Amino acid sequence: MTQLPYTQDTTLSVCIPTYNFGGFIGETLDSIVSQATSDVEILVFDGNSTDDTAAVVASRQRPGTRIRYLRASDRGGIDRDLAKVVSLASGEYCWLFSADDVMAPGAIAAILREVKSAADVYVCRHGDADKSMNIQIAAHPVLSTSEDITFNMSDDAQCKKFFELAATTEALFSFMSGLIVRRSRWESVQLNDEFVGSCWAHVARLFDLFDQGLKATFLVAVLLQRRGDNDSFATHGVVKRYALAISGFVRLGKRFFPNDPIKQHHIRRVLRAEFRLRNFLYARYCCARQPNVESADHLNSLFKTLYGGRGLASLFPFLVVRAFPIGLYAPLIAAFRPIANIGRATRAKFATALTRPAKDAS
Repeated sequence: MTQLPYTQDTTLSVCIPTYNFGGFIGETLDSIVSQATSDVEILVFDGNSTDDTAAVVASRQRPGTRIRYLRASDRGGIDRDLAKVVSLASGEYCWLFSADDVMAPGAIAAILREVKSAADVYVCRHGDADKSMNIQIAAHPVLSTSEDITFNMSDDAQCKKFFELAATTEALFSFMSGLIVRRSRWESVQLNDEFVGSCWAHVARLFDLFDQGLKATFLVAVLLQRRGDNDSFATHGVVKRYALAISGFVRLGKRFFPNDPIKQHHIRRVLRAEFRLRNFLYARYCCARQPNVESADHLNSLFKTLYGGRGLASLFPFLVVRAFPIGLYAPLIAAFRPIANIGRATRAKFATALTRPAKDAS
């Protein structure tokens, strides 16, 4: 497979680590190639896939597309593969992009304009779609603001404001495809081996830069669509998938902000925004149905991490989740499903209507 050489005039590298996403990466590449300019490269790093990923990428490597494909000899995992693909890039900025998400029209032009402000990391928003890329939610919550905003993370007041505005862990860099990083700043710190295997080594890397004055800009524009129902991290069960995020981010908070209870509080707050009581009820139901796969003890520990404590504030969550007769879960879901389907269809209709391509460079 022909590899295009490095160039000195690359502004943006779209960095795509992938493993066995041959069924989706073609659509991902098509959405990027259609708008990539001469100062944009697309770099695919294949973690030794066993499917047709290589062939799908090759079919898109037409003259002028500047798609580079590199393949690992062994599977390294997402943390190492993401670090590797950025190290191989030539762009001033790297857009970390998943091999199954789809870039919105005009997104690259928007980012090429934004990087002129020279932030170290840009966090953009995305829409949520189903596995077939039918839009379900127009804009996933990230920060509680309707305007672009920039923070200097070494300034304690600005950093605390950043944590206060966080609506989900995506504000804390959890969603890879929503991140555009300045490569020189990213490479100024090493891959944190402590978090390799956690799926959050990229978050640790950015947290490592806070004290060095990391300049982070949040963009309100919706620049991509995230493919849902395709979570490769959920193959080992619901409880372990919850633990990946809950335990992972609580650990990040303790590691990087050990003497800052306010930041640790906000990390737990945004985790509660993502893992609500209904999510724990569903997980309890899964534990009852598949006790050989799901661990009720592990689930209880995760629940205590987010909702445990003393006083009346903890009593209600306890009664809802721990004391709820789980045998009633399935009948209640079945009863409310028609109403939920109507609501989902209505939201999808409005999401499609509200989604607009990003403005072009003109």
